[in-house]
Amino acid sequence: MEIDLAVAWEWPYDAGFVERVAGRAADRGLRVLPITPDSLTSALEDLSAGRLRLRSVLDRASDARPEFLPLTRHAEGAGARILNPIHHQDRACDKARNHLLLAANGIPVPFTVIVPPFIRDPSPPVLPAALGRPFIVKPAGGSGSEGVILDAQTVADVQNARRTFWRDRYLLQQRVYPRQLEGRRAWFRIFYVCESVIPCWWDDLSHTYAPLLPDEEVRLGLTGLRPLARRIGELMGLDFFTTEIVLGCDGRLLCVDYANSPCDMRLQSQHYDGVPDAVVDQVVDAILETVAGACEPAPAAEESYSPAFAPH
Repeated sequence: MEIDLAVAWEWPYDAGFVERVAGRAADRGLRVLPITPDSLTSALEDLSAGRLRLRSVLDRASDARPEFLPLTRHAEGAGARILNPIHHQDRACDKARNHLLLAANGIPVPFTVIVPPFIRDPSPPVLPAALGRPFIVKPAGGSGSEGVILDAQTVADVQNARRTFWRDRYLLQQRVYPRQLEGRRAWFRIFYVCESVIPCWWDDLSHTYAPLLPDEEVRLGLTGLRPLARRIGELMGLDFFTTEIVLGCDGRLLCVDYANSPCDMRLQSQHYDGVPDAVVDQVVDAILETVAGACEPAPAAEESYSPAFAPH
């Protein structure tokens, strides 16, 4: 059996997103197979036996559950497209690497000091005046807000943070204050999905989203967001991630959080801090456009592999 898109997932809160993918894929005549920890073993057996062929895989599991790695490796070895390949994701989610990469390629980023792992060099770092006070401290390899300090003031704050993830490099980042635009903080989280750019308002205090409308981009002077995000996407080497860009009080667009993947795709209709449902649909459609472009829809098969959506 040939499947156009397998979705490897393990986070219960992904259920709404996976259901959306399956439903919109069916509308296009594409076959989707959700693969959970419960169905992983049988999927691997069928792949090994040649009973199952995957044309593409959306990998939302192997970063947290290494037992999914054989699935993506087997599929990739057989010619499937993987969104995102785990080795690209691991590399691209190193914040220290990304800061240096973007800065070297002309992407505007905040003033940042990168300090070595505490285990390698525990000496206190020098805090340049340009860093300002307060400043942000974040581990290079952390996910989400884990280990991030938003209001650091002293060397002692830095040293305490470094001891938390003592094998990791840390970024000391100048704090950026967004301009107010029609009563909103000019902070944006932008989805980069298979070369499509989908910008959203994202309040960094409440962590709530709203779609950024095309007329707002023009009226509020935000037309620079898309080309900047597209250039970041080219440098990151990922198919699907988010980046955060802020319009500062000085009128400059700055990339403050470089690449987040896997993206949190909880639906706003189910979670107040989720992604607007219409944006989720745009993300899904961009993924499915890529899947459809890579292959013709597989013909309907008489046998049943039970690709039905099944939350766990």
